[in-house]
Amino acid sequence: MNLPRSNFRAFTLVELILVLGIIALVAAMVAPSLRGFAAGRRTKDSAALIVGLAQYARTAAMSEGRVYRLNFDPSARQVWLTAQSGAVFAPPPNDYGQRFTLAQGVQMTVDAPQQQDGQYVQFQPSGRTDAAHVRLTGQFGDKVEVACASATETFRVVPTGEATP
Repeated sequence: MNLPRSNFRAFTLVELILVLGIIALVAAMVAPSLRGFAAGRRTKDSAALIVGLAQYARTAAMSEGRVYRLNFDPSARQVWLTAQSGAVFAPPPNDYGQRFTLAQGVQMTVDAPQQQDGQYVQFQPSGRTDAAHVRLTGQFGDKVEVACASATETFRVVPTGEATP
């Protein structure tokens, strides 16, 4: 019995191994540069976290008519919100009430006055905010700065070295 002959050619095993070898070589050359990309994103993600918390605190302070604080602990690399409840400040009863630790390798310095009960920025019900400057430095030296230059501005990412309170 004669089987019909196919006009399709297949790859040989040697050709497949050669293509896989080329792909592995290219991946080995690209992988180190992708590691630095991920580390750089950590610093920017930490800045976005701080800006997001500050925006929430400002909005919540105005809508609820009470003072909010964005607290900083640079040595522990943590930020968190507290809201005034009578004479004390306590975490809000939602996801924003937890302590957020900055991404691995990101260090923080804060130009906000050290108070008796910690280092923080206050958000008033009137919409006014304490001026402050936060510098984030990644493990490879990449820097991102978050600042609020005056009482009527919002926190935002600024070009490195642009704003100091």
